[in-house]
Amino acid sequence: ACMPEYVPLGNPDRAKINPAMTGVWHATGDLEPFVGQFLYFQPWDKHTWLVTSVTLEIDADALEADGDEESPGYDLSNYEDLFRFLQEAEIDEDEFEVAVIVYKGWVTKLRGHQFLMLEWRGLLNEVEGEVVHEPFIWWDFRVAGLAGGRMELQLIDTTFEPLEEAPQTRRGWEKVIRKHIDNPDLYKEETTILRRVDGEHEKLAGELIFYGFTRDSM
Repeated sequence: ACMPEYVPLGNPDRAKINPAMTGVWHATGDLEPFVGQFLYFQPWDKHTWLVTSVTLEIDADALEADGDEESPGYDLSNYEDLFRFLQEAEIDEDEFEVAVIVYKGWVTKLRGHQFLMLEWRGLLNEVEGEVVHEPFIWWDFRVAGLAGGRMELQLIDTTFEPLEEAPQTRRGWEKVIRKHIDNPDLYKEETTILRRVDGEHEKLAGELIFYGFTRDSM
């Protein structure tokens, strides 16, 4: 499938990481068998993060209770149930899929609003038959909320007409965004809600990230 084309905002060489965003976050999935995503914002330097995304896909049959009526199974849309499942459930590797993507992340501010850029790394780009070692896929989010261990992200809508008509450059996009920053049509309707992973669950989340890279347990 074709991905929408985004233009990265801000300058990652001059950006400053927001310490409130550093750490491990969880987003609940809403499609079967996708059950959730972990995002680990690890400072790379004072400007950017290395952002590791780990997506979980679990076979629906693996969620069924294997005990009596007192064993209710797991509702993986629930944070507590998800970690209980990861701690308690016994499932085969063919019932459990983990996909890992690595991003370079940074934030920039426009008219007092904070925006998060995720730049997909580790991909080879081909231009006119030649491999170019430059990033070419970005995602631009507005940080609509960040408090109390909760982060709300709104993805910019690339079909917003003024953006489509603007030069596909950083300055072209930033000019449009500054002008329309309070227009809800600038953003996708769906929002991504992230919950900070509790300290007691960070070790388990770390093991899951390790498994995603190595397909082996720690």
